[in-house]
Amino acid sequence: MDLHITTEWQLAEDVPGQLSLDAVQPAGCTASSTAEPSQMQQSNCYLSKHTFFCFADNHYVFLDLQNDEYTCLGRTQSEEFETMLHDGLDKHSAIVQALLEKGLFVTDKANGKQPVPQTVDVVSSSIMTGASEKERPSIRPVHVMRFFAASGRASWNLRFNSIEHTVQRVQQRKAARQRAGKVSEDADIIELFRIFQALRPYYPRPYLCLFDSLALVHFLAPFGVYPEWVYGVKLEPWGAHCWVQSDDLVVNDIVDNVNGYTPIMSV
Repeated sequence: MDLHITTEWQLAEDVPGQLSLDAVQPAGCTASSTAEPSQMQQSNCYLSKHTFFCFADNHYVFLDLQNDEYTCLGRTQSEEFETMLHDGLDKHSAIVQALLEKGLFVTDKANGKQPVPQTVDVVSSSIMTGASEKERPSIRPVHVMRFFAASGRASWNLRFNSIEHTVQRVQQRKAARQRAGKVSEDADIIELFRIFQALRPYYPRPYLCLFDSLALVHFLAPFGVYPEWVYGVKLEPWGAHCWVQSDDLVVNDIVDNVNGYTPIMSV
């Protein structure tokens, strides 16, 4: 992905993006947070609106869209942070102070949100593995027009807009169409994705998960189809990835690959 890893913190064991408060030794991303949203206590510290986070193999990882970077807490800090999610965040603790200084947390409720880890359905099937190579979609002129418009828009977004701005616009469009009731059945996504895939070789840009997922989201929107655009991370080795899914159906990837990442943000 185009997002980069923060390296301004002192690193441990050559793993990028770790918040150095004491020894930090992140492992892989496989687990889910034990702090359920209903169990989390209110506090005077809030997650900044541009920050998302997940819990992976006993470590917390934060995605800062505003600064386009990731930060990881080590095992000791993650255990303390987990306790504070249950009991209330203490803004005087070293961990929260560092997160506040980093801009990942704020004390102003109006500029923040409750610190709830991202939750996304675990995918169990994929359009890519379910399609027959002999099946050719029926492509109409409107598909061609919308494909190139979506691909061009995605290229423009990634070159001239911040990732935060792009994500916000996708969120706003999806919310507005849902409020207006302009949403089609998700069954349409299968045929539309096959059309997208058939046209993809004609757009001169190498495959990149960020571009292809964003272009697909733009392509589906005019047809009233609004799936989830999911970002995920793993730490052994470090990797960031994104894909499109509808409930437990992954659209533009395969199940084994997607399940190797822990979702950190869903749009």
